[in-house]
Amino acid sequence: MVSGYTLADFIRELVETEDLGAATRDESLKGYPGLVWGNALYIEKVCDVPGVWSGLYSLTLMNDSWVGTELEPAAQRLFDFAVAEGYITFISAEDAVRQIREVLWPDGDEDHQWSPDTIEAVAEIVGKVKQ
Repeated sequence: MVSGYTLADFIRELVETEDLGAATRDESLKGYPGLVWGNALYIEKVCDVPGVWSGLYSLTLMNDSWVGTELEPAAQRLFDFAVAEGYITFISAEDAVRQIREVLWPDGDEDHQWSPDTIEAVAEIVGKVKQ
């Protein structure tokens, strides 16, 4: 069974920051704490008093806003948005098999010797397959 990139993977890649403005290069977010993914997508940590997190996460995507105390629902919404908007892309199992064959046997060379990075290249392809 092939395991693709999941919500858990996405959550692990969220980076906590005290300045979303610096992390996303968006001056309007300067000084706001939050979690950022890929220097573009973020979940804000709401502060009632500057520098003191209220325990709430806030997420705004297009015309949809969400506020809550749990990270996972916000991350799920952000993950779904990232997939829908092409920030995260998946390939079919058939395309993955074709790409893996090309890594293992470039140009159909059955005698090809594998290098230490062969497994990394295969893992990268497998990680793009959606279950």
